[in-house]
Amino acid sequence: MGNATSVNTTSKPKGNHTEVTSAQSTPTKGSLAGPSTAQNGTHAGSAGEGTSKQASASAGEANQSGAVTSKKGEEKKDRKIDSAFPKVPLKVVHDNANSSLSSKKHSSASKGKGDGDGLTVPTAWNAASLIPRTRFCGTVENTNKTKDEMSRKLTKERLHVLKKQSKNGVLAVQKKNVDVVFHVTHDGNDGNVSDSTISDQIKEMNQAYANYGFSFTLTNTTRSDNKTWFHGVTSGNSLETDMKKALRVGDASILNLYTVKFPDNLLGFSTFPFDYDDAPNSDGVVFLYSTMPGGDAQGYNQGKTAVHEVGHWLGLYHTFQGGCADPGDSVDDTPPQAEPTSGCPTKKDTCTGDSLPDPIHNYMDYSSDPCLNQFTQGQAVRMDALTSHYRKL
Repeated sequence: MGNATSVNTTSKPKGNHTEVTSAQSTPTKGSLAGPSTAQNGTHAGSAGEGTSKQASASAGEANQSGAVTSKKGEEKKDRKIDSAFPKVPLKVVHDNANSSLSSKKHSSASKGKGDGDGLTVPTAWNAASLIPRTRFCGTVENTNKTKDEMSRKLTKERLHVLKKQSKNGVLAVQKKNVDVVFHVTHDGNDGNVSDSTISDQIKEMNQAYANYGFSFTLTNTTRSDNKTWFHGVTSGNSLETDMKKALRVGDASILNLYTVKFPDNLLGFSTFPFDYDDAPNSDGVVFLYSTMPGGDAQGYNQGKTAVHEVGHWLGLYHTFQGGCADPGDSVDDTPPQAEPTSGCPTKKDTCTGDSLPDPIHNYMDYSSDPCLNQFTQGQAVRMDALTSHYRKL
């Protein structure tokens, strides 16, 4: 795989790093506006302190972002948990050697800064860099029913195969390695994260996915001193297109990560596996640089924003997608959930018809970083199925 170059961009190879100096472009009128909640079904919001609308730390008020519309008791057909999934942990096959790995199940997480009532934002930050009180993901919700049906079909077929191959009721998936190219955009020193921080981010991703069939290997890093991209890129605008056109490398199997400093309150956004054929140049994950381990995004600085967005890249929806009704997030063993979570509340249950609490510890919810620590077996099977079909992993 080579390093991407474009007009007005020079690359200087340095080991496995590429120093990129990009000519700054002038953003088109309106290109810095963040995605609205009514546009493209995105889950973006305007929740930062100092903005005209402060987001509440409660999950109920978080619903005002437009992320979900279903409320407790409104759905006529409640989702049911699929009892066919084994109650024993998933097994991940490493390098042709079997090893049983246990997944964490709704363990209590200690609260960190930013949980509960919201975040304490450093006063030195300007308004454009304020961190929201709750997680906001700009990944565009898929509304293509054909893609949804195909994804569920692929997952069902993969689960059938895994069950036939299982021993003593234990599902086993072969570990897949994903090559990662990391693109750092920055404005001088602002956002120019260190190699050690990038390494810590990859470690966090590997730890999060270790029990669910995926590992990640950093193969190259590029650095672009381009303040227009760094400050201006957001979900769906022309600057995102320009940045990815200049920097993106590889095919559907290569994970391109981009760090920026969003002009709105997003923490990140991603494409789905089934988006690649229609828009290969848009593929990848973009996220807020200060959410990396040790960053300044209090409550969201353990590297789990990238874990969440990579979950989308591997094929997962938010756990609250679709609310309480079938098919929900198209995963049969995630508890139904009407609203995204803010902070790390206890005993949160937004759907009737089941005795299960909301999956607040699931990486695909909006909980704060200290709260997130698990996927489910059903999510692992879906990621396995969709990455095999669409990403050829």
